Amino acid sequence: MKVTTKLSVNGGSCNFKTYIKVSKSVENLLSLDVDSDCEHIKKMTDAIGKSLSKIEIAKPFKENIVYEKVALVMPGCLPCVIPSALLTALWTEAGMLLKKDPTIHFEE
Repeated sequence: MKVTTKLSVNGGSCNFKTYIKVSKSVENLLSLDVDSDCEHIKKMTDAIGKSLSKIEIAKPFKENIVYEKVALVMPGCLPCVIPSALLTALWTEAGMLLKKDPTIHFEE
């Protein structure tokens, strides 16, 4: 049985929905499938590609493929949670992170 990591993300203020699915292949490559209402996220994931290695996703922020590509295609939206959600799904499927929901909650 092939295990797959799936995330459903609401962008917050923009209200764009993004669905992320990551599965690991026999060669230990990570297959990324993203469906999003946001045109910038679509461009970012097209630039990232469909197949990634653990080495690519484990690099630090300034060398990480997700953050490199988001810097190239996203004109603003600095608080966007989708790049972090992509890495959360990738790291989880790679066995580098536990399946535990991250949360952001505004306190009154």
